[in-house]
Amino acid sequence: MFETGSGQLDVRVRVTPKSAADSVEGLHVVADGKSALALRVRALPDKGKANKAVIALFADWARCAKRDIDVVRGATARIKTLRVSGSADQLTRIRQQLEALTHER
Repeated sequence: MFETGSGQLDVRVRVTPKSAADSVEGLHVVADGKSALALRVRALPDKGKANKAVIALFADWARCAKRDIDVVRGATARIKTLRVSGSADQLTRIRQQLEALTHER
């Protein structure tokens, strides 16, 4: 679901656009058997609107700045990879949030 690198964290997400509300739904097992963080956004998948909404929602959930998040894979797909840049402490906290979701399953 996530990979770490020097000063960055890659997080796999599964996005459902055109939802009733923006929300983080927890973990979702996708077709390849790997887990992804399930996100629902109200935005339409039109001209990057859903990607911007995904970044805003993840930033709010992870308590980090939107400028520190990029979509690095799957810009036009439901399964995306978000790259979060930040300090070691910030990335550790986000990784712990993700691991806590893994244990809730």
